[in-house]
Amino acid sequence: MRSTTLLALLALVLLYLVLGALVFRALEQPLEQQAQRKLGEVQEKFLRTHPCVSDGDLGLLIKEVADALGGGANPDINATSHSNYSAWGQARWRAWHPGSWPLLPPFISSPQGSPSPVRAGPSPTPPS
Repeated sequence: MRSTTLLALLALVLLYLVLGALVFRALEQPLEQQAQRKLGEVQEKFLRTHPCVSDGDLGLLIKEVADALGGGANPDINATSHSNYSAWGQARWRAWHPGSWPLLPPFISSPQGSPSPVRAGPSPTPPS
């Protein structure tokens, strides 16, 4: 191929990427703005209900929680009782032990045709 053909192809690919980014931004921006507004409303309501918490402290907590969730933390699992929890390890274990996890999400039917319940976290232990 000649260099002008390669440059034209490169320009077309870059144009395609820029147009895709603009379309993605146009589609996602309203949802992001709505989520930001909702977070602001919840934050204001929390601060009115709990006047002992400062706006700065709540902002730090929200940032820490967002960072933890972005890092793969699962709020449904108590980290003190599952210090060695790994979603990858669990998925790998379930793949090698297919009959060991009978619970399915509610939108998936069990083999008998009735939906299975969903249980978050470990099963509760009966009181002694």
